[in-house]
Amino acid sequence: MPRRSLSIWLCSAAVALTTGGLRAQPVDVPATLTVGGVLRTYLVHVPANLSGRVPLVLAFHGHFGTAARMVRITRFDALADADGFVVAYPDGLGGSWNDGRPQTAGADDVGFVRALVAELSRTYPIDPKRVYATGFSNGGIFTQYLGCRAGDLFAAIAPVSGYLPVAALDACRPARSPSVLEIGGDADPIVPYDGGTVAVGPVDRGSILSAARSVAFWARAASCAEPPAVAAGATTYASCGGGRSVVLETVAGGGHAWPGGTASTTIDASRDIARFFLAHPMP
Repeated sequence: MPRRSLSIWLCSAAVALTTGGLRAQPVDVPATLTVGGVLRTYLVHVPANLSGRVPLVLAFHGHFGTAARMVRITRFDALADADGFVVAYPDGLGGSWNDGRPQTAGADDVGFVRALVAELSRTYPIDPKRVYATGFSNGGIFTQYLGCRAGDLFAAIAPVSGYLPVAALDACRPARSPSVLEIGGDADPIVPYDGGTVAVGPVDRGSILSAARSVAFWARAASCAEPPAVAAGATTYASCGGGRSVVLETVAGGGHAWPGGTASTTIDASRDIARFFLAHPMP
């Protein structure tokens, strides 16, 4: 069983259950969780006033990133405060996630995520039908992998600049397929929009499907009607099973960045992701 070790910051957050709901100072609280004998770290942001069961969003950083950087580029804290959800920012071991590519193998990150959701659900009034995952780059590919390996846990996923890894495709048979919002730039030089090799300089970091093939995979898994509707940079699959949706938002000329975060674009990824998540609970 995983052991929890919340830092002294959690005490200073003054979490208290009242008749009006859960109250806490809206700060990013550093915390730790030991899973399989390995100490893992994360940040959690709890809005000042929560009432009833609330959604949980997990946001995964890119390769060589950190939870703190993910807080800054996504600005999910402000959306969590406005819309009333808890958001957690986990840290990958060595700044990386085991996302199904052989080049990232090692850590039991799926096990960590399952333990983290369970821990946060014990600590806060999380609605199990409204648990979501998003991520950027390596974190985006990991979000896809979570859809494959932990689809029962997530109502929806939203990878940004991260597509389905080819190496994980044959084993990607989720017990329950989530709704999917995929966001990516069609001029990304690192995680290619049209699929192929993920590369930083001369280093081969494995192969991915294209953005179109990734969303087509999830559309089939969700029993969506085909062909999709294409308009204003969005590819939308309609009439999916169980009220699910599968959507691809393409950033024309977009590179390897979080749209609306480190990159100025017409798409605000965080806003669109929050809206998509809140509109797609599990049935």
